[in-house]
Amino acid sequence: MAPSRVIVKRREPITNQSPRSTGNPTRGMANRNIKLFAKTTNPLHVRQRGIAGCPLPAAVAAVTRSCPQQLQAMVQETKGQSLVSWFDDETPRTRFTANRMITVKFHGWSVRLTPFLYFTSGNRLRFASSTDGAGYVSYIEKAYVMLKGAHRYENLDAFKAANPLTVSRIMIDLVGPINKIDFALNGTGEIFQNLTKPRETIPASRVKRVTTTLLRTFLKKANPTHLHPRATIATTRDSGPLLRQLNLVGFHTYAVLSFSNDRVRVFEAMRGTERTLSLHNFRRAFDTVLQARMHSQCR
Repeated sequence: MAPSRVIVKRREPITNQSPRSTGNPTRGMANRNIKLFAKTTNPLHVRQRGIAGCPLPAAVAAVTRSCPQQLQAMVQETKGQSLVSWFDDETPRTRFTANRMITVKFHGWSVRLTPFLYFTSGNRLRFASSTDGAGYVSYIEKAYVMLKGAHRYENLDAFKAANPLTVSRIMIDLVGPINKIDFALNGTGEIFQNLTKPRETIPASRVKRVTTTLLRTFLKKANPTHLHPRATIATTRDSGPLLRQLNLVGFHTYAVLSFSNDRVRVFEAMRGTERTLSLHNFRRAFDTVLQARMHSQCR
């Protein structure tokens, strides 16, 4: 495999609320020396905040569940060096100095960034975070804002971005090629297709019926005890009576945590809630399932 391209990003990302709209470019930015990981990682601690960008936190939660070792390899830090970062059009007096560098490794890319993050006036992280105090969720999101969000957090917002990223694209960037089930077209769709592009055209000859047996086989791989565990996420259909009855959020991305006895356990990071659904209701409420093979350390 060819080595990943490395991007050193010393230019800090911005948000529409801060810093420049307030006249103070450093407002809300701070380096709190947040540790990368807690003693144990738990997907239920992942939180989506600040923007309507659910696919990335859901994918991070799925990786946290299926392969915590992959996170250790994906997010690393280097200490002992002094570096300066800035906003793209600011003066030297508003630059930031740090003695710690974070490296986030995506599929095919490595992004190096400073540990500065945005905080609210209540000293709470403004964007994606982990409730156990670990910083890996925040740093993955910040790095992705730099890699694919043109240095603006709002460009990851599905409702505000001019050209929002697809769920497939985000999942592929995070963990590499994916397999996808699409419940469209009256029960037929893409299954076990290896996607390397967000909108790959699947030949009709490769489209298989999404049978219950195939769906069970797919979902079993979401279990961390599986021989080859895979991070798995799923997207809900539009908001309707069924989703309200099941207390699910429409047009939303969930992490699939486990599958056993035809019961699917899912988690969404916006509210931090879990739901356990029958396989029948899961199929009715969700329209796609995306799955990635885990890092070799998890096999």
